[in-house]
Amino acid sequence: MSTTSNEKSYFDLHTSGIGYIQRVREVPVRGGRRAQPFLACTIAALVGSAKDPSYRYFDVKVSGAEAK
Repeated sequence: MSTTSNEKSYFDLHTSGIGYIQRVREVPVRGGRRAQPFLACTIAALVGSAKDPSYRYFDVKVSGAEAK
């Protein structure tokens, strides 16, 4: 007997460390009556050895009233 599962699956990224916020910007949106610009930024996260770190970049959309 087999069962089919319709559960949604997804990946979450949980991390801690040090990074820098770069390229804070308001992104204009075209089209639609309710289209509104949104706030975005790039996070440059330090990864690797503490003696020779490198950067990993995350381009993200800012959400939440407190963050804005």
